[in-house]
Amino acid sequence: MSKDTYTYKEILLGLRDEFIDVESQLRELKDYSLANKKYVSKYTYYLSKVNPEHLPELRVSVVRKQTALMRKLRELARKYSYYSDPQTALMVKSNNGIYYPLAGKPFKLGVNPEYKEEFERLATELLNSRLANEMNFDEVYSTSFKERETIATRWFKPYLRLSRENKAVQMTYCPETDRVKFASGNIPLTPELLDEIMSIEFPKEEFTPYHQEIIESKKENRDIVLSKTDSPITFGEFQIIDYASNPKIYLREKKQRKK
Repeated sequence: MSKDTYTYKEILLGLRDEFIDVESQLRELKDYSLANKKYVSKYTYYLSKVNPEHLPELRVSVVRKQTALMRKLRELARKYSYYSDPQTALMVKSNNGIYYPLAGKPFKLGVNPEYKEEFERLATELLNSRLANEMNFDEVYSTSFKERETIATRWFKPYLRLSRENKAVQMTYCPETDRVKFASGNIPLTPELLDEIMSIEFPKEEFTPYHQEIIESKKENRDIVLSKTDSPITFGEFQIIDYASNPKIYLREKKQRKK
């Protein structure tokens, strides 16, 4: 590992376990929650923070069930007025110790009273975690100004997105599925391009001490290789296949279901 830089591969392998663990904890919060299925289609918890000086917050993102008529009415309301249908809410703790969405009735969900202690424990653990309080970078430029490459993440919604502005190439790691998404204008993902992307370097000094600590604790000299694909891919999704005993980590194309 270079003294002054991290490669994209080192960042990915360093942060991957941490990201997956946080996603798992956020999903666990749903096990301790209740939602009125008549009103709520799906919902997810995530960590949020207004800026580095503020304390982290626990929020919930909601997709509400809507009839075709209600969807049309809301679209009209948004078009001709300042109406905004709420999609997210801050989770706050009531006097009896139960968390609930601050936005209230539109969300039709909350903490299951039978599991309020479990929710409280996990929510407190997440809000007090080093990830929530210290992992705070947004966008970092690579050391190659020629390609104008950036890597971005948000600790409250963990992902790693690498963009190459000059060649319209983007690769994103998504911990909720442990997959890598690749997209480009007309450049297919090849083993050579994958090696090139994984070798892109970013200044170490741009990362917080917390980032540096967990990246360097995962020093792995393992190659990330592309499994054989049926045809060139300019837009696709790849599952990470990682066997601890194997010196290589594979990206296997996720086949799209035929309609």
